[in-house]
Parts: sequence; structure tokens; C-alpha cells
Amino acid sequence: MAKISISIPFSIGQDEALRRVKTLLPEIKAEHEKDLTDFAEEWDGNGCKFSFRGRGVKISGAIFVSAFSVDLAATVPFPASMFAGKIDAAIRERATKLLT
Repeated sequence: MAKISISIPFSIGQDEALRRVKTLLPEIKAEHEKDLTDFAEEWDGNGCKFSFRGRGVKISGAIFVSAFSVDLAATVPFPASMFAGKIDAAIRERATKLLT
């Protein structure tokens, strides 16, 4: 298993960052509805646990929106671990655009 750990700083305020992040997961689900199944997200305050299956591989993780950053930690199973770098880069790019 590969672990992905990302922290994206922002200066838009915690409430606005939280609002934006909460729109992101449904957008990703809609954009990739053919590739993602068993999509789940559970918010508790500023934190979210999520999971989904992509091409038969389950990916799960957590997001936390702090005062100055959005932190994401995810576990990528072995079959998809060779793509962990690409997944990390894609998340960083999308989150940076979202939070600026």
C-alpha cells in the first residue's frame, strides 16, 4: 500500500475553504461516474472520511480543513500504488486551483 499525504495552504479563510472543498468531492464523482463506484463521504465538522472504488481498487482517506490548510491523507492499495505519484500530483493541482 502507498500512502498519500498532502497539505495545501490557503489564505481564503477556513469557512470559504471548507465550502469549496465540500463541493469538490461531488464534482469528482460526477466527472468520473463511469470509473468510480461505491463513492462515500462523511463530514463531521471540518473533517471528512471518504472512500470509493476505481477500476476495482478501493481508495480511502480523510480530509481536514484547518485554519490555514487543507490536509488530505489517503491509502492507495498495492495494485494502484504505481500510480500514487500521478494521483498525488493531480490532487495537488486541483486543490491548489480550488483554494486560490
